[in-house]
Amino acid sequence: AKRALEEANGDMKQAMAIIRERGAAAAAKRADRETNNGVIDLEAGTTLSTAGAAFTNGPIGSITGNGTILSPTFTNNGSVGPGDSPGTLTVAGDYVQGPTGTLVIELGGTLAGTDYDVMQVTGNATLDGALAIFPTPGQTIEQGAAFDFMTYASRTGGFSTFAIPPGQTLQLAPGPTSYRVSATTPSDTLREVNRIGQRDATVLAERRPDNILVPDQQPNKEEERRSVGDCR
Repeated sequence: AKRALEEANGDMKQAMAIIRERGAAAAAKRADRETNNGVIDLEAGTTLSTAGAAFTNGPIGSITGNGTILSPTFTNNGSVGPGDSPGTLTVAGDYVQGPTGTLVIELGGTLAGTDYDVMQVTGNATLDGALAIFPTPGQTIEQGAAFDFMTYASRTGGFSTFAIPPGQTLQLAPGPTSYRVSATTPSDTLREVNRIGQRDATVLAERRPDNILVPDQQPNKEEERRSVGDCR
C-alpha cells in the first residue's frame, strides 16, 4: 500500500486503483492453479482473464466490482457482489455457485446497473447456495418494482437460502434467461411476519411454495423467555 501511494504521488484514490489493478493481475496469473481466497474489486473496463482456465472463488474469497471475469467456468464458493453500490459484474463464460457460495445483490430504483445490481452471465448459470438482498444505500425498494438482477444464456438449479431486508416481501421469478425479483404488497398475515422481521438489519427468509420470500419467523430469546414464563 505504501509503494502504491508513493507511485500515485500521495493520491489515495489513484493508489487504491493501482492496488486493485495489481490484485486483478495477480489473481489472473494464479487462477489456473489455485482459488481466490482474498478480496478482488474489478473496476469498470477491467477484465480478469484466466487464459482459458477455470477459476474458483474460495470459501473466504470476495469478488466485487463492475468489470469482467473471463473464464470458461467461474465457480463461486465464497461471496460475489456486482458493482460498487450498485453496478454490473459480467461473467464471460459459465457461472457455477456452490452450496457455500453467496450472491450479494443491492436493490433500489429501477435503473439496472445504476440503481440496482446486475450479474451478467454469457453462458449457463448453475445455481445453489445463498442469495442475499440488501437495499441500495440511500434508496428504498418500492412496492411493485421489478428487478432483473441476473441474466444468463441458460440456467440450472436454484438458490437454496435467502436473506432479505427486514419488513420486505419479495416475489421470485427465475426465468429461462433472467432471474427477476419483485417487491410485492404483503397481505395482513405477511405484514405481521414482516413486523417480526423488523428487529434485525437483515433477516433470513422463508421461501413459500408460490415463490414469495417472507422473513423467517424465528422467536428471539426474549420471546422464548416469555413463552417459558407463561408455561410456569
